[in-house]
Amino acid sequence: VGGVSLLAVASQVHETRVEGGDLRAPGALSGVSRTLRRPVFWSYAVAGGCGSAAFFGFISAVPALMRDGMGRPATEYGLYFVTLALSFMAGNLLAARASARVGLDRMIVFGALGIGAGACGLFGLYAAGFWHPLALFAPGMLLTFGQGTAGPNTQAGAVSGDPALAGTASGLYGFIQTLMAAFTAQATGSLQDGTPVPMAAIALAGAVGS
Repeated sequence: VGGVSLLAVASQVHETRVEGGDLRAPGALSGVSRTLRRPVFWSYAVAGGCGSAAFFGFISAVPALMRDGMGRPATEYGLYFVTLALSFMAGNLLAARASARVGLDRMIVFGALGIGAGACGLFGLYAAGFWHPLALFAPGMLLTFGQGTAGPNTQAGAVSGDPALAGTASGLYGFIQTLMAAFTAQATGSLQDGTPVPMAAIALAGAVGS
């Protein structure tokens, strides 16, 4: 798949810099410093990081809840996980189709609301005593759909402010996003108590932060 993707990119994705444009760019360190001084970059980077934190907190906790909390086999978890991949792809598709018309910020808010709705669904189903894989994966589909919708827009917003530093902004955005996600995955594992409550609380916090 990686090889096919590489061939597709090499043949279909062309240079985005305007022909004859200013080719001067700051050095790496000055470019990083300039990017980090932009409040708009931070707003989109933190929004994206919070969404990723909610997403990775969820997917890091679900396997243990399925295996230890419900006694379900790994194969069943793998089959249910397909629903998360499909909902994330659906969110990406919506972002690709609607973002130009609706606007980045509205799409990010819509995605964050989806993440929050998924987190509230986790709380509600657990409180109602519905202890079944669907109690994890149905709200999880809302959560991943929301992240799939918001994520591309937070990244687009983070890199759009300074065209000469789009690559620097993209790298910093990815670093911040991954750092927040990694921290949240560790925190979710440390707080795990055999219920979806810690996972749902972290996801809800990520939605509010986004």
